[in-house]
Amino acid sequence: MLSEVKKKEHKNSIFLIFISGCIFFLGRAFEPFISGDSLNHVTIAKYIVQSNDWLNLYLNGSVYLKKPPFYFWLIALSFKVFGISAFAARIPIALFGIFDAILVYLLALELFKDRNTSLLASMFFIVNFHVIRLTSIVRMESVITFFILLNLYLLLKRRYILSGVALGLGILIKGPIAFFGVASFILYKLFIKEYEFISGKFFLSLFIAAIVGGWWYVYKLLVDPYFFDVFVNKQILHRITGELSEGTVRGQLFYFKRLLSRFLPGLPFFFLGLFFAFKDNLFKRNKLWILVFIYLVVVFIAIDIPKEKFTRYLYYLYPMASLFAAYSVDRLNIEKHVFAGFAAIIFGFLVAVMFYPKPFHHPPKEAKVCFKICDKLKHINCSAIFKGLSQLQISYLNFSCIDNIASKPCVIVERKGDNCIVKTLSP
Repeated sequence: MLSEVKKKEHKNSIFLIFISGCIFFLGRAFEPFISGDSLNHVTIAKYIVQSNDWLNLYLNGSVYLKKPPFYFWLIALSFKVFGISAFAARIPIALFGIFDAILVYLLALELFKDRNTSLLASMFFIVNFHVIRLTSIVRMESVITFFILLNLYLLLKRRYILSGVALGLGILIKGPIAFFGVASFILYKLFIKEYEFISGKFFLSLFIAAIVGGWWYVYKLLVDPYFFDVFVNKQILHRITGELSEGTVRGQLFYFKRLLSRFLPGLPFFFLGLFFAFKDNLFKRNKLWILVFIYLVVVFIAIDIPKEKFTRYLYYLYPMASLFAAYSVDRLNIEKHVFAGFAAIIFGFLVAVMFYPKPFHHPPKEAKVCFKICDKLKHINCSAIFKGLSQLQISYLNFSCIDNIASKPCVIVERKGDNCIVKTLSP
């Protein structure tokens, strides 16, 4: 059992992680603009709230079958509590980024048995520019990563029932991606030849995961004849073959090159950590490091197989990469210097958040032609029919300019050259 002093130290560490995460992930959450695919995500969540249909997802009047619903439910719940806004949309994403950092700390404690080194690992995760970017916009990487890490952590603690719930919720967020944790755990146990996990409780956890995460898929298969083709054939198989055309077909070195430019400032410490791990026979001295390494390999291979690649998928690697970064700092005995560097980064970012005059989140370029009509649309109490506009332009208008997108349409919004015009819909 932990002493009261140790418990207080860990609480202080988690509090520090929470405050640091709020600074980096929520520092400019109040800014009004959302751009890119995030516009589609918040529009889907807005429709959930206004239509009160939580089982079926809709994007600008069309059924949306590309993703499961739990991620959109989280944003919709935030809308329910805080009102429909860019700020409310960012809250759950940022919070799960903070939860990810806390799980990095807890996993690090399993490895290092030391508060300071574990806190270093968490800070390497938090101050990573790419993590800051993905947790301050509306993307699902922080959310799915939390349930992957939670599933893995609970498996290590032999809390199999709860691990099944975590896995099931992950499945409800992004389907097969949720299995990164349990797959790494199984391979780790098989590699070290420890088979005690193969038990009734472990299989019960998988059954619970199937129930918690699978019911919605069964529902959609029963009610929507296109679900299997869109979700399985196009979103999974066509992404692997490069036929999806939602991303860019890239070579096998893409993620390695992106890692070199994204995992900063932790990158040199990460590579040093890998070097020291092999040099010090770390994997023999502490078998849990084998799990960390297996996770990195499993995830890297899984995201590298599809021909269409997205830089944001590197997020799944950062938690374990941060553990190796912390090990190198511990090995070099430079903790005080690195903590001082983190303090300087936090202070500099806080000053930028408070005083930097330009926005961190810029207005969507795609919607430039629609800006002039936004105020006009805010005064109508109905939805619109759109002509000649792209999906992102429609999402911008539906989220930012039209109050009730679940109501009947009473106007037509049509693009004419570099402008948009609004016409009253004939009765």
